[in-house]
Amino acid sequence: MSASPRILPLLLLFALGVGACARHEQVPPPSTEVDDEAPGLVTAATDSVTSPGLTADSGTLEEQPAEWSLRDRALAFKPDLQALQGDYDEAVHYIAQGDLLSAQEMIDHAVLTLADAQSDSALTAGGLARLYLTSLQNRLDRLQEILDEESLMHFAAPLEVADDSLVALWYGGLPDMPSRPLRLERNARVDKWVDYFTGNGRKVFQEWLNRGEAYRDVIESALERYELPPELYYLAMIESGFKPTARSSAGAVGPWQFIRGTARRYGLSVDYWVDERRDVVRSTEAACQYLSHLYGIFQDWNLAMAAYNTGEFRVQASVRRAGSRDFWQLRLPRQTQDYVPKMMAAAWVGAHLDEHGFAVQPESPFTYEELEIDEAVDLALIAKKGGFRKAELERLNPHLLRWCTPPDRPAYAVHVPPGRSGSLRTALAQLSNDERVSFARHRVRKGETLYEIAKGYGTTVQAIIDRNGIRNPRSLRAGSVLTIPTHPDRGWQEPTSNGVAASAAKVLPPLDVPGGQSKSFYTVRKGDNLSAISRRLDVPVRNLQRWNGLGRSSRIYPNQVLQYLSSGGDGETASTAAANVRRVHVVTQGESLYSISRRYGTTVQALLGWNREITQETVLHPGDRLVLYTDS
Repeated sequence: MSASPRILPLLLLFALGVGACARHEQVPPPSTEVDDEAPGLVTAATDSVTSPGLTADSGTLEEQPAEWSLRDRALAFKPDLQALQGDYDEAVHYIAQGDLLSAQEMIDHAVLTLADAQSDSALTAGGLARLYLTSLQNRLDRLQEILDEESLMHFAAPLEVADDSLVALWYGGLPDMPSRPLRLERNARVDKWVDYFTGNGRKVFQEWLNRGEAYRDVIESALERYELPPELYYLAMIESGFKPTARSSAGAVGPWQFIRGTARRYGLSVDYWVDERRDVVRSTEAACQYLSHLYGIFQDWNLAMAAYNTGEFRVQASVRRAGSRDFWQLRLPRQTQDYVPKMMAAAWVGAHLDEHGFAVQPESPFTYEELEIDEAVDLALIAKKGGFRKAELERLNPHLLRWCTPPDRPAYAVHVPPGRSGSLRTALAQLSNDERVSFARHRVRKGETLYEIAKGYGTTVQAIIDRNGIRNPRSLRAGSVLTIPTHPDRGWQEPTSNGVAASAAKVLPPLDVPGGQSKSFYTVRKGDNLSAISRRLDVPVRNLQRWNGLGRSSRIYPNQVLQYLSSGGDGETASTAAANVRRVHVVTQGESLYSISRRYGTTVQALLGWNREITQETVLHPGDRLVLYTDS
C-alpha cells in the first residue's frame, strides 16, 4: 500500500530519524518563533526546535547530560558542527519539498564539511564524537540514495484546501492577472508604521528613498509588464531597503530577499561565480513572476504579500484555521503580521512625500547597456578596455562574485555603462593570449581529495565543483581531469585613483642580463614588502619594480616570484641572500604541476614563473625538465 503524496514528506522526516526545521521563504528561526499549530513539517521538527543552548565551554562530549540526544550532546560539545547539522537538516527539508537541486547542493556541502570534521583529531578524540559523525555519514549516504534512485517531484502535488479559491500548484504557471489594484488600507496597525517612518525611523526611510530612486525605473517597468500594482515597488523597500547585497539571518539575499531554492525555481543562478539574487534586473523579473504566482493562488494582495514573506503553505494553513481570508484576522508569525502594514505604510508615505517633509536625493543612477561575453574575462580588464573604473562595473553588477565573468556559460550578459558596449565588444574580441583568462587542468591522483586540490591551487572546493559539474565530491576517479579556476597570477590590478589600471604580466617580463651579472629569483614570503626585500637583496626598490613590471601602487603576495639582477656568474642562478637553491626537476610518469609544487613546498604559479615556456594547460610528459627554487 502506498502512502498519500500529501504525507510522504512528513514520513520521510520520521524515517530519517531527524527532525528537520521547515524553512519557507523568510521564516524566522524556529528557536525564536514557533507556531504550535503550524503545519506538520514544522511541528515535527522538535529536535531542531528544542536543542539546548550551545556554548564554547561545554566540556567533553561524554560529559553532557545523559538525557540529551547524541545530536544535542555533539552540538553542545562542538558548536562548529551546527553548520554541518544545519546542512543535513536543510537537505532533508528540500527533499520533503521536492526541491532536488537544492537538496543535492546541501548534501554536497555537508559531505565536504563532514570530511573536514572527521580529519579534526581534537574533535574525533572522543568516542561519542566519532559515533555522531559516523551516524551523520550514514544519514547523508541514505539521502544520496534517495536522490539517485528516483525523482521526488511528484511529492509536490496540488494542496487540498478548504476554500475553493485557494488552488495551489507549487510549480504552476503564471495565471491571467485581473485588473485589480492593491488597496492601501489605513488602520491602527498601518498607522503605527506611518508614525515610525515619519518619526524615529525617518533617517532610515530617507536612505531607502534615496537608494531606491536609482532602481525605480527598472522595478516599475517590470511591474507594468507583468500588470502588477505599482505599489509593490515598496515591497522591495521593506525587504531590503533596495540594497542589492542585503542578506538576512535566514540566508535570503538581494533586493527581493530570495532564499536559494525559490531563486532557482524562478531561473536565478546561484553558484560560486554569480548570485543573481543580487542582480536588480534579473531578481525583479523573478519577484514579479513569484508575486503573480502568489496572487493566482490567493486572489488577494494582502494574502499574497504575506505569503511572499512567510510562504504560501503557512498562509494557507492559517486561512484554514481561521476560516477566513481576511489578512487582519489571521494568526501569523509576528514578522508577517507587521510585514503587510509596514509595506502599506511605506507606500502611503511614498505617495505623500511633500506632506511628510521628504525630498528624494537620488544616488548614482542605475543606467546600463548589456554586453554579452562568451568567455571568462577579468573584470578589471573589462573596465580598463572600456575606460571606466572597476568600481563602476561592480556597482552595475553586484551579482558577479569573483574576479572574472562566469567561465561556464556560452554567453553571459554583463551590465556596462551606457555608450560603452560597442567599443568594448570590439576590444574584447581582440584580446591577446596573455590577456585572456586561462584555467589549470589537473589530473586526479589516487587518494586525492577536492580539499587538497583546491588548497594547492589557491581556490575553493565549491569553485571546482561548480566548474566541473561534480555531483558527488567523495567519488573522484583517479585519472579524471578537472578544470581548476584560479586567479591569474598578478593579473590586471585594481585601477588606481586616477582611473589608470596598473598592469602586471601574468608571467615575469623579459629581463636582459648584462655581462658580469646573473638573473636571480626571490619567492615572496608572508609579511614581505618591496622595501624589506630590497634591503635583503641589496638592490633599489625602483629596480625591483622595473625588473618585475610593478608600478608604484602594485602589491606583492606570498609565493609570488620576483626576478632581479645580481653580481656573480652567468645564467639564471638563485639568490644567496634569499637562501634559494636552484633545482632541476625531471618529470616522471603521472606527475603534474600541482603534484610537483606540493613535493617541493611551492605553488603552481611559482613553477609557471620559473618556467615561462609552459602554461597551466601544458600537459607534462616523462623526461620534461622544470627549473625551480627552494630554500635548501
